[in-house]
Amino acid sequence: LRFADAAEGLSCAECGLPPGLNVSTVQQRDAKGAVTAAAMVGRAGGSLVVAVAGDSPSNPMAHPLQQMFVLESLNATQCPGMEVWRASLSTWRSLRAGVFELIALYAQGAETTLTLRVSGYSGGAPVAALFSLDIAWALASGALPRDKLQLGPTHTFGGGSLGNLAFVQCYERWVGSTSGHFAVVHGRDPYAPYAARDPSLDP
Repeated sequence: LRFADAAEGLSCAECGLPPGLNVSTVQQRDAKGAVTAAAMVGRAGGSLVVAVAGDSPSNPMAHPLQQMFVLESLNATQCPGMEVWRASLSTWRSLRAGVFELIALYAQGAETTLTLRVSGYSGGAPVAALFSLDIAWALASGALPRDKLQLGPTHTFGGGSLGNLAFVQCYERWVGSTSGHFAVVHGRDPYAPYAARDPSLDP
């Protein structure tokens, strides 16, 4: 989050991005202007990447820790009965419009089909999964151009369970079994115990 907050002010030649790599950021800020959530959308060659930042105990957080593991309904006609962690759902909703606008913008100028890869770490991991599911639905409905984009594998680092069994089954149907989801969770990640307490919650 500190990097996302500082990225706008970077102006040194040594801090520049590699040639051919274009990156844009979307940020959620609190009332005091501190970044509480961030995502980056970037294009490199034939790939378009959506990366969701994690959070840190040393930074202001959008939600108290005790609210991060409360399930909230995700109303979707594609898969009824889904529940997702409240903090993840709130972060996804706050970043969604900006991220989708950037995806459409990057896809607009593409001469060939781009592989859209989604990634997230720590608190951003379940948010990344929400974006992957949302993107899969948008491609299926035509809300995102199917001739310009195809969903590639989702990669998450840290983070634990994503939601209830209905969400896991829906995610597996729309993302896991089609484009793939690869997750790495370290045993000392603070999210890991929540994933371990009920294996049925993990896709």
